[in-house]
Amino acid sequence: MDLSVLMPVFNREKYVLEAVNSILNQTHKDLQLLIYDDGSTDNTISILQGIKDSRIKLLGEQENKGVAYARNRLLEACDTPYACFQDSDDISVFNRLEKQWQIIKNNTVLVFCGWDTFSDTDAVDNFLKSNSRSRANATLMFPVDKEVKYNESLRMGGEDSGWIQEKEKKYDSVVVPEVLYHVRSHQDRIGVWKRKIRAKIPDKVQVNMSYREMIEYYKENFEGES
Repeated sequence: MDLSVLMPVFNREKYVLEAVNSILNQTHKDLQLLIYDDGSTDNTISILQGIKDSRIKLLGEQENKGVAYARNRLLEACDTPYACFQDSDDISVFNRLEKQWQIIKNNTVLVFCGWDTFSDTDAVDNFLKSNSRSRANATLMFPVDKEVKYNESLRMGGEDSGWIQEKEKKYDSVVVPEVLYHVRSHQDRIGVWKRKIRAKIPDKVQVNMSYREMIEYYKENFEGES
């Protein structure tokens, strides 16, 4: 086995089964799916434990420490030469991994792919935006290099772009222009929460909070404001 799919997850009971199945049903079958649960408090764990597939390995801790911490733990657990990401609320097209694998197996490069966005109330093919050349972290297949880590001090943005910049210092990158990844647009998406939190909670307050605590603080103090 040469390929691992890395999925950080936090409170994704509505979407995680669809995300996982989009990987398990890939035309490229020879893979392992490493899932790191970052302290979910909903039914995410129960849903994941109910999926019977030997290719899944479930990791995690009860304390929520943020997506950068989760991605680093997944990279540490990865024992294959190549890996890719899958966000727990998104969907990979059925042949995404095969298309990227055909490139990376013969070249030590970073392989991104085209992606689009769709709302969680629409069918997948009713996309809102299509990006055929954008380098999105969630679409990346890459050579595993455990020396390049995510900056765990960055919890409110920049951790993905910083990691990609470090990888691109060591490897060339290519983009498969075909749309092979669907990004779900919804109000509970991590990026949406980060924008809300940055706008309302002072940095000096954020620094001592977990990501989950920041969400709860926002809900208690600011939710409902215009």
